[in-house]
Amino acid sequence: MTYVFLQQYWWLVVSLLGAILVFLLFVQGGNSLLFCLGKTEEHRKMMVNSTGRKWEFTFTTLVTFGGAFFASFPLFYSTSFGGAYWLWMIILFSFVLQAVSYEFQSKAGNLLGKKTYQTFLVINGVVGPLLLGGAVATFFTGSDFYINKGNMVNEVMPVISHWGNGWHGLDALTNIWNVILGLAVFFLARVLGALYFINNIADKELVAKCRRSLIANTVLFLVFFLAFVIRTLLADGYAVNPETKEIYMEPYKYFNNFIEMPVVLIVFLVGVVLVLFGIGKTLLKKTFDKGIWFVGIGTVLTMIVQASAATMAITLIMCANGWISFELGAALVLGENIGTTITANLAALTGNTQARRAALAHLVFNVFGVIWVLCLFTPFTEAVSWFVENVMGTKDPAVAVSFKLSAFHTCFNICNVLILIWFVKFIERTVCAIIPMKEQDEEYRLRFISGGMLSTAELSILQASKEIHLFAAVCSEWCRTCCIRRRMMISTKCSAVWRSTRISVTAWSWRLPII
Repeated sequence: MTYVFLQQYWWLVVSLLGAILVFLLFVQGGNSLLFCLGKTEEHRKMMVNSTGRKWEFTFTTLVTFGGAFFASFPLFYSTSFGGAYWLWMIILFSFVLQAVSYEFQSKAGNLLGKKTYQTFLVINGVVGPLLLGGAVATFFTGSDFYINKGNMVNEVMPVISHWGNGWHGLDALTNIWNVILGLAVFFLARVLGALYFINNIADKELVAKCRRSLIANTVLFLVFFLAFVIRTLLADGYAVNPETKEIYMEPYKYFNNFIEMPVVLIVFLVGVVLVLFGIGKTLLKKTFDKGIWFVGIGTVLTMIVQASAATMAITLIMCANGWISFELGAALVLGENIGTTITANLAALTGNTQARRAALAHLVFNVFGVIWVLCLFTPFTEAVSWFVENVMGTKDPAVAVSFKLSAFHTCFNICNVLILIWFVKFIERTVCAIIPMKEQDEEYRLRFISGGMLSTAELSILQASKEIHLFAAVCSEWCRTCCIRRRMMISTKCSAVWRSTRISVTAWSWRLPII
């Protein structure tokens, strides 16, 4: 595998993840339509329940998209992320707000009220796609962010990057073209949300409202999308002179890319046609409800082409540039493995006992793995280095260090699983002892079904079956307890009657004359 092949391979992976993320924004689009289409509480409940089963996919894909950038193009990612820093932070906060809203809006004792959390969902539906489009647009328009590796030798200020102003990325919204792509993504998300409701909700009145909303949102999406595409095709772009390796501005760079790569142009056009076909057929044929799939596939194809135009990332950058050794990078990876467990533990804070136990088991798994790897750190890292250099045949130190870190991370998890799989029962008992079941809080609530987040019918059936067995056991216990109490009451009454009778007979016998 050549370095160029790996670049193209990872760019395809990142592009695909970005395209799937845009498609999954139908959840945010549905959230933004919550009060526009859901005029009654029943309609809003149906819409929330429908998107509540899919929001996890969007959040997971967003994180995976960033992780792929971390591993493949760390310097590009770090500069792109830094250039729109506060945009990405607000995006992440809006997604956290969405997760909290789905979890708490139907909780008992909800102080803020259901409508407040539904408003939070609308905020996520507007802010998420708008800022995501604006942040991605900086890939094409640039940002006021600077990198200077020469600062690493500066003992006073060894900082390689800095912002050109005090806005720390918020200034990206002052570029009209960033805003235009953000609006295009926002209205595309609303189109996808409406199509999803048409496909997923069996309510004639609500489906009719969704079809009507398609027209205005589609027109606005096409206006902003075509404006950004035309501007991008006519704009200058960065290019590299293959002979001198110098970077220069090439006129009509992205248009020339299409001409030089006709396959990419065909994929782009097919994607646009599928999007328009899905929307058009849904509007023209009242019984057609599969438009989401045509528009979804078209969105993925289109965004793959558009896409073609930080803990782990920092570790890879420092190792690849020789700022730290492979051994120190491996130690950082071990620390990152423990650090990632904080996400599960934070998410489990609002869950039931089973969720908190699963998060703790995740922490125990990684902590144990780090302990035994530290005990064998030197032979383990040497074995990974030997494997990468001799088995994989990667001799170039600049390339090998990235492979070594990836192989170290993979071997760590595989070996940890192979070791701990024999101690599952022990870990289960340990976790259950640390987090005991709260009978008064959990005995009469759902344990296997939570928050409407089931994604497949098979899992729904399995969890419903477990829930039925659980409540059957609870009901059986109730019946047994009631029978015992009933028998005790009968026994107590009989004893009381017998004592009363015996006392009466004794008293009556004392009154009899002695013969």
